[in-house]
Amino acid sequence: MSESSFRLVPIDEANAGLVGEVFRAAYGDAFPVKYVYRPEAVLEEIRHNRLAALLAVDEDNRAAGYVSVFKSSPNPRLWEAGNMVVVPAYKQTDVSMLLAAAYTDGTLFAGNASDGLFGEVVCCHYFTQVSGIKAGQVDCALELDQLDGPSFKDNRTGSARVSCVLNFKEYSRPTGPVYLPPVYGDFLSRLAQPLQPRTFAPATAPLPQDGLTRHEDRYYEAAQTWKVAVSEIGADWARFTAKLLAEAKRRGVVSLQLTLNAGCPAIGAAVEELRASGFFFGGLAPRWFGSDGLLMQQVLGVETEYEHIRLYSPTAKELLAFIRADRASVTAGAGN
Repeated sequence: MSESSFRLVPIDEANAGLVGEVFRAAYGDAFPVKYVYRPEAVLEEIRHNRLAALLAVDEDNRAAGYVSVFKSSPNPRLWEAGNMVVVPAYKQTDVSMLLAAAYTDGTLFAGNASDGLFGEVVCCHYFTQVSGIKAGQVDCALELDQLDGPSFKDNRTGSARVSCVLNFKEYSRPTGPVYLPPVYGDFLSRLAQPLQPRTFAPATAPLPQDGLTRHEDRYYEAAQTWKVAVSEIGADWARFTAKLLAEAKRRGVVSLQLTLNAGCPAIGAAVEELRASGFFFGGLAPRWFGSDGLLMQQVLGVETEYEHIRLYSPTAKELLAFIRADRASVTAGAGN
């Protein structure tokens, strides 16, 4: 069957039931995001502009695949690459190429203003990393030990945990300065170089004397991963981070990730507090808050199996080397 036998169609009330058919064909009823099996729930996500998705159908209007983007960051103009699923009977056709093209050419979110598209690509193999780079994505961060290895369907390394590369494609030009902590400034500016032009400024302001830290978070209990996005740094910063660490240990979190708003002049002082508490560099999170974000992270209770982290791009490899050196520096500074 040739590529011309397939076409992409928007999801509406007439065909929303096909989404569940695609996932059942590929995963049975075991896919963890359950709303995909409920047509009315899929339509609700689309109506509220939290999901943009397309179906691939064959010449007889049978479902052949599904592709989506969704919103998960504090910036409502930022999309995350979602699921790309091919019905097993069509694996040997070109339908996957048609679905992948919907990411790269903007078809998925046509009509929706967007600052960019990001993905979190697993490091237990690198086919998807290769595809992203070829499609113009830029590797910006490395999230260590983010996923539970045994529960991951395609963990070819057998590692206990799976790390992810955060890659990004930017569609609009940012405004306002990006404040660079002195300890990471040079490396962050290099990571941002392939993106749209930015204005950088040194983050030399002290921590605020008043106000509370503002944040939102997502806790993935099954993966033992906790992601916290800090939009505003407050006078309570030291207490906030201490409570966060205590709660992470109580929950049994393995991957604890803080993304700080690089539009805050006090980010340099906040980073030094984090490093004193054992946090180390993760990378750049472009446009996370509209402004860029800086990812800091801790890995709790496990040893990172660096030998199982497979990386494709020179930038991703450089990221890993930088992260390992910063982690060693932070650990030595803490006397651990």
